Amino acid sequence: MTETLRLHAHDGVEIVMEITGPANGPLVLLLHGAGQTRQSWRRVIERLVAKDMRVVAADMRGHGQSGWSLDGNYGYPRLVADVETIVRHFAKPVILVGASIGGKIAMCAAAYCDLPARALVLIDIVPRTNVAAMDRLLDGMRPPMEGYESLDAAAKALTRGGEERFVPGSGERLRRSMRQDEKGHWHWHWDPAFMRAKEQGTDAVSSLAYMEEAARRTSVPLLLARGERSAIVTDDGVEAFRAIVPQLDVALIAGAGHMLVGDQNDSFADHIEDFIARLA
Repeated sequence: MTETLRLHAHDGVEIVMEITGPANGPLVLLLHGAGQTRQSWRRVIERLVAKDMRVVAADMRGHGQSGWSLDGNYGYPRLVADVETIVRHFAKPVILVGASIGGKIAMCAAAYCDLPARALVLIDIVPRTNVAAMDRLLDGMRPPMEGYESLDAAAKALTRGGEERFVPGSGERLRRSMRQDEKGHWHWHWDPAFMRAKEQGTDAVSSLAYMEEAARRTSVPLLLARGERSAIVTDDGVEAFRAIVPQLDVALIAGAGHMLVGDQNDSFADHIEDFIARLA
């Protein structure tokens, strides 16, 4: 049985999430990447619930059904505070799983908010990312004002990140992350202000010191699920991360790019299940 929970963040913005799985199971909080929604985790939720885990999948503020920041602020301190609100509500140890920026938010929440985190799982993200590749990805995620004429047009824009070629029909996998207006044009389920990374201080350069300090404070078990074809996470980035977090465990996901949750969102579920089993 799945239930919907609505919590109000410290500034009043409503954060919407769904809860699935047995009440006494290990608590797992899933945080999606930029431009996605909690629906991106659908198959992962099914896999984890089948292993008797209590799974919470949240829509990040500015995404999906959650509210937008009235002042357009989507800096890390505010996003991290949202996670603290969620975890405090459940008042029990939690395993934090985050994709892309969701992984950074998860790590910072555990580091700066003194939460009862049992472990961290980061999906294709490290503090020191490939800046040029991230900029290309964000450029592809900035939509035209009138929206896209089709789902395929949106998918084609995303391929500007350079990890894969556009394949006709591939836009269908984006349906859950988009909405259609009365003219038939497609728009992302997010606040455009969220993508102004440099303005928000969430770009890879200006947030690096904040991220690496969070990594230094991380003492819980940590799994990095890295996409084999990812342009965002490099070998140098992984080694720099490992130098700060010696307990880092890395799983390479064959054939996957950066948008793991969006395109192969069950490709890393086996690694999460094994990781949690080892925690027990």
